[in-house]
Amino acid sequence: MQSWNAYARAVRDFHYALYFELEGQRAARQKEIRAALQSVEAVRVPIDDWCRIANFKYALTALSPAGSLTHVGGRFNFGRDIDEARFPPFPALYIAEDFETAYREYHGLSKGATVGGLTPEELSLEKPGSFAVLKLEGFVSNVFDLTTVEFERCVPYS
Repeated sequence: MQSWNAYARAVRDFHYALYFELEGQRAARQKEIRAALQSVEAVRVPIDDWCRIANFKYALTALSPAGSLTHVGGRFNFGRDIDEARFPPFPALYIAEDFETAYREYHGLSKGATVGGLTPEELSLEKPGSFAVLKLEGFVSNVFDLTTVEFERCVPYS
């Protein structure tokens, strides 16, 4: 257990150091990054048969991004527990192109996978099926499709 805890601390410290080093670089180039993003024409993306998984207790408000603001942060946003002056929080709604991707995003593992004999639900300390699955149809607007941008238009880091 001591070895595992030491390893976990080392991994955490590495990620903190990496994040804050990159954050300083992003902050120094914030205007250029924003200009590069704004130079790309926004597109509209259909989300037919996409998926969202939310904790069952939030099933009646499953399309609310409020949960993304409550913790230290998610994958793409800052929560309110971090210095709001330096890192303004913004709502993020996590949706996926299919159930498996949504499941992996929610639980961190594929459905049916195990770690040390424990299922994703057991590792999350959650009863199996205690989440709501929503099938989404519609579109998302103002998406930046950066897969088509030529590299010359992007601001390189030096």
